[in-house]
Amino acid sequence: MKTNKKDKYFDIPKNYQNFVLVQKTNAKPEDYGYTKEAVLKVLNLVKNDPNNYDLEDDDLQNDLGCFFNDGVCVERPQEYEPSPSEVEKYIRLWDSLDNYVNQEKALDKLFFSLCQKNDTIEDVLLKCSTLNDFYSTNIFDIHAVAKHILSIPDFDKRLKNGDLTLVDEIAHVEVGKEKKQHFFYSFASKYCSHHQPLMYAIYDNYVEKVLLYFKRRDKFYNFNNSDLRNYPIFINIIHKFQESYGLTAYNLKEIDKYLWQLGKSYYKKYN
Repeated sequence: MKTNKKDKYFDIPKNYQNFVLVQKTNAKPEDYGYTKEAVLKVLNLVKNDPNNYDLEDDDLQNDLGCFFNDGVCVERPQEYEPSPSEVEKYIRLWDSLDNYVNQEKALDKLFFSLCQKNDTIEDVLLKCSTLNDFYSTNIFDIHAVAKHILSIPDFDKRLKNGDLTLVDEIAHVEVGKEKKQHFFYSFASKYCSHHQPLMYAIYDNYVEKVLLYFKRRDKFYNFNNSDLRNYPIFINIIHKFQESYGLTAYNLKEIDKYLWQLGKSYYKKYN
């Protein structure tokens, strides 16, 4: 049967009355990167607004898969320990995957050679559209995002200087006919990172879950979940993670590859 619903998991039975998120005794949703409010918001969205465009978001769809198909989130083995050897292992894995390597080369050519600056709509739109496609960020009005970036004062100068507040400015943008305010935080971090990969780390749903897990288990640094969506604090948390596990010899790009793949290996279930 055809459907126009945005929820890709519309056909999975959903028990709204008896919802179980984790199997571990006394575990809390927060232990796995989910707040109670976030879970209830997603449940309400699927149940009462199945045509909402937010349901096209890949991260949210992955969460739906975790929530509904078996009601659990995968818990990382207690014996696992971040280490230089683990970082090296995941970097080698990345380098062995043609799709990752070739996509990265294409983006490097675009950002470092063909369209280095952000002073024309053509260059900015080309970069935004490519990121939107490669990363499946599902921004339906990418032209509005490109215009927004073009309007930010001293953009290239601030980018060159590693101004971390730039990510937040990019992320807050009005899109669509109704000029609805959106917060494209992950996209904004990617846009900056692909210009300056040694200054800007990529925020991602998997990265968030890994950092929250090790915060809970090892208390490597004291921060609130919401701090991860404050970009200067997010970068500081990444640095604290590196310091805590002896990973300071690796740059932000290498740590990006490690954290994202580590999170993907434990939390990706359905996308």
